[in-house]
This record gives sequence, C-alpha cells and structure tokens, in this order.
Amino acid sequence: MPSFSVSTLVFLLSASGHAAYIATREVNVGANLPNGWTYKGCYTDGPSRQLARASYADPSMTEESCVNFCQDHGFPVAGVEYYSEFWCDYKIPAERRPETDCNMVCSGDSTEYCGAGNRLTVFSNGGTSPVVNPGPPGWTSLGCYTDSGTRTLSYRAGVVGGGSAMSVPQCATACTAAGFAFAGVEYGTECWCDDAIRGGASSAPEDDCNMLCGGNNSELCGGPNRINLYKGAVAPKTPSVLPTGWKSQGCLKDNIGGRSLGVYVGVEGGNTNVVNCIAACAAAGYTLAGVEYAQECWCDNSIRFGGVPTTDGCNMPCKGNTAEMCGGPDRLNLYSLASLDLGFSTTSSSAIFIPSSSSTTSLPTFSTSMTSVIALSSSISSIGTTLVTPSTTLISIVSTTTTTPTSSTTLSVSTPGSTATAQVSVSTSSTAPVGAAASACTRTSRAYVKNAGFESGLANWAFKVTSGDVTAEVITDNHPMGGCSALMLTPRSSPSDGVRRAVLRQTLAGVNITEPRAFAGFFGRLTKATIDDGGPQITVNYGGVRIHQWDACGSSQNKCNLNAPGTLGYYRIVTKLSLSLAAAKNTDIVVEVVWSDTNGKNSLVLLDDIILL
Repeated sequence: MPSFSVSTLVFLLSASGHAAYIATREVNVGANLPNGWTYKGCYTDGPSRQLARASYADPSMTEESCVNFCQDHGFPVAGVEYYSEFWCDYKIPAERRPETDCNMVCSGDSTEYCGAGNRLTVFSNGGTSPVVNPGPPGWTSLGCYTDSGTRTLSYRAGVVGGGSAMSVPQCATACTAAGFAFAGVEYGTECWCDDAIRGGASSAPEDDCNMLCGGNNSELCGGPNRINLYKGAVAPKTPSVLPTGWKSQGCLKDNIGGRSLGVYVGVEGGNTNVVNCIAACAAAGYTLAGVEYAQECWCDNSIRFGGVPTTDGCNMPCKGNTAEMCGGPDRLNLYSLASLDLGFSTTSSSAIFIPSSSSTTSLPTFSTSMTSVIALSSSISSIGTTLVTPSTTLISIVSTTTTTPTSSTTLSVSTPGSTATAQVSVSTSSTAPVGAAASACTRTSRAYVKNAGFESGLANWAFKVTSGDVTAEVITDNHPMGGCSALMLTPRSSPSDGVRRAVLRQTLAGVNITEPRAFAGFFGRLTKATIDDGGPQITVNYGGVRIHQWDACGSSQNKCNLNAPGTLGYYRIVTKLSLSLAAAKNTDIVVEVVWSDTNGKNSLVLLDDIILL
C-alpha cells in the first residue's frame, strides 16, 4: 500500500466546518482492505458522476467500510469522496490525478484518505464489468429503453426460481413460452413480455440500464424505469376470428358500481382473449360476452344499467392475445350472439329483441350440440332491459308460486303455440331455506346433463356420502340462469380424519368423446359473508378423466361475484374449455365435494347448472 511521509501537519477546515484537509503527514491508504482489493489512485469525479451505480454517506466513513459495501453489492470498483461519501461502479474513472489532490481524511479514520471535492480515492478487486447480453439464440438486443406507469411491455412474466434467479435467457424463455415477440428485463429482477413496444417508450442511454440481473451478475437487467429490450423470432399474433353467429357490438362505458354485464367468468388459465371469453360465456348459456381491462370476461343475457356506447377507451390489449383489444378501465368490448341495436333508452324497461330467422342461431363450434333456449320474463320491470329471442322454442314462464318451507314449489310453464301446461314439482326439506318468489326463473336447455339445475330435486342424480356426514337439500334460490333451485350440501359431524366427502353421479348419453367438449358450473355459498377457510374442494370428473378441481368461492381472495335475486345464493361460474375426454372409461359425470379440517371445515356448498357441452 502506498504511504506518504511528511514532516508537518496542517488542518484546514472547509467552509462547512467539517472536512479536514491534510497538507503534509504520513497516512496509510487502504491498510485493511478485503482480500483481492487494491488501491488504484486518485481520480477526477466530473463533469458527471464517474462512479454512479450505488452510493452512501456515512459520518463514520473509512476506506474499508466503503469497499465492503461495494463488494457486498457486487461492484468491482469503490471510491471514497469528500471525507464521508462512498460510491460504487463497474469501471475505474477515466482521469487520474496526483495523489496530493485526494487530501481529505476519512470522517471515521483520520489515518486514511477519503478523496476531496470532486476527487475520488479509488479501489478495485479487478472484477470484470457486466455487459448487455446480445440476446439468447433467436433473440436480438434492442438496447436500453425508458419505461413508465403505462408500461413499455404490458405483461409481467415469472421465471423459474423467481426474481433472484432472473437473467436474460430466463426472461426470453418465459416470453417465448407465452408466445410473445418482445421480452424485457427491468430493475434487476423483473421480466416483461408483449407483442409490441408500447407506452411511448423511447431509447435511453445504455448507462441508464445499470442493474445486475438477480440470477447473473455478469449481465445487466435494466434499471429503475429502464428496461433492456429484446426482439424474438416469434411470429406476431393476429386478431381472433369470431365464432359463427357472434358479432362485435363495439365499446361500452362500464363502471364497477353498475356493470353493463352482470356475470364475471374466469377464463381458463387467465388466457383472456375475445374468443376464449365468448366460449366461456356460451358454455355457461349466455348470449352476450364482454372483455374489459385486458383480462376480465363478463357475460349476461341483457345489458344492465343502460350500458352506453362510446368510441374511445377500449384500448387495452388482451392478456391472451395482444393483437386484439380487451376493453380498458371502465370500458367493455361487447359481443353478442346476434345483431343488437345499442341505441335503446336507458330508462325504459322494454325488451330488446333479436331478429329471428328461419335458421337456427349458430353457437361456437365447441358447443354445436347445445340448443339455445332463452326465457322471456312475464315481468321485466324489475330487471331492466332484457335480451330475448322470439322463436318457436321459446319457453315463457307464466306463473311462479312459493309456499312454506315444508311444502313443495310448483312451477307452471307453457310452450308458445300450445295450450298444454306442464307441472314441475321441486321438493324442499323442512329445514331448507326458500328464497323470495321471482317473476321469472330462466331455463336454458342443457346438452347431456339432465336436471342440471336441480329443478326436479335429485332426479337423474345418484347422491352418496362416502365419508363423514353430509346432508343434501334442494333449495329455492331464484337464480336467474338456473331455474329456481339449487342443491345445498351441508357437512355435519366429522370422522376421525376430519374429512367429509359427498359424491353426485349421473350417467350421460350421446357424448362424443372424440370431439373437444366444454364444462361450466355454478358453485357457491348460501350467503355473501366472507369465509377465509380455504374453501371446500369441488372436483369434476367424466369417465374417470378429471376435468378440474376448484375451491368453493367465498373467501376474500376468491369472491362469489354472482348473486341470485334476493339474499339466497352467491356463486362463481367455473369453466373448463376445449376438454379432451378421449381417455374416458365410462359415461358418468361425477361431482365430488370434500371438506377437511384445512379446507372448508363446516361451510355449506351450493351447486347449480352443471353443464357439459
């Protein structure tokens, strides 16, 4: 280590009264540095910061504390300046100065030098500087770009091992797997993907992207509000082709306090795009579909709260296909099964009719076996504008009566063009709660599954408790898409292992397992009270092939977002699309509900509208 021998000592106080300058004395520079670190000399810090990656000010500054800080943060170069500041970077400054220029003693050790005004006492361990990865195979670096709240790339991607394992190849792999053409690394640990550069991003100086990758300190991963961009060889996505019979109805204003469409449907895997949303809505029996805020899918059979057409705001790319738009904040891209005039009055309770035709309205190809039957309410004043289809298959419910809980609920239904009236009796137990009578209980015909909404009690279903004690009761919930009934399962006493298990089984006919199928179900709770109990687990199988397993809604993280009229029945629609059932061993659809000490405990479950298309 260099040392300087002098004969006299003179301290000159700076204007601040704190900095001590040494005119002549013996001072040891870097006497106790960590292994591998050496003194490199006195350097100019200007006109811009020469060591700018990390810094700190310490009233007890020593050369060793500065070097240790930079070493701990992965920097190969450390510099002390103005007696109490230390700075870190990857490169030694360009301009060396005489040793006498660095003449301030360290605030924490008067036997060591700590630079001076615009002068750095510099140390290094000889480590190499990180570089910008030129791009993994198939990817090309585009350099450093600005980023902001509007995001240069819209979609955050996770990598194996998390942010601490982040590297450019890891991020590129994640974006490739998701089908995106652009990848970007930011703030050391973040990976972003998209099919276009967005948000008004512009090229930034390379030095702005100065943060090491969390999983590879030899390469750079952007910086604060800066992103290293890469272009891949993935072909750009193209907009979806709408299913036969579906049409875009443009952009609607929406708001969280009064949804234009009232039913939220989760798209499988979060892969929201226009076609997937339409498929999910059609599978659940709805004729209107809307996409909002890039990743939300909404369904209904009527436009509620007078959704108002607009020409702006539907500008957020779909999470599942960035080549098409999925609404925006309080904006909904709307699609309907047939032509719809949006120029209706928002205050009247008139119905909006879809023009009928001589041909059957086509559903998407995955559900061509489903017959569209939409009910016309005898009174629509309570539900606002209603979408209906005049057709010879239209079912009109002409009366509904609800009696005491100890009797039965009888629904009188008639078919247009006929004088016959069919009676459907639904048994309710003496303890089953019965909701308020509704003027209309909509029914949609179901492919394959009979008595899907339990309007006929447990007819067509085999019910068995295989563990513990579980009771099954058919209740009147007035659910608008499931007739007027639902099946309520209530866990009672527990066996020694704490597990209660109930199984519903129905043998189906005519299911062609060589073609893709779709499943939808309404699963929920009796009330809207939040219950963070992990949720009873509901598993659906067909022919021994698991369709999916869901946690019942009702928790703060998995809310039941669809409620029946009145106060009974709060649901979430679950869907599973493009199912392959080729491995099915029989034709049974099985719904299994399991409660345990860790999942659901004693929470009752409502099942309604179990649909296989």
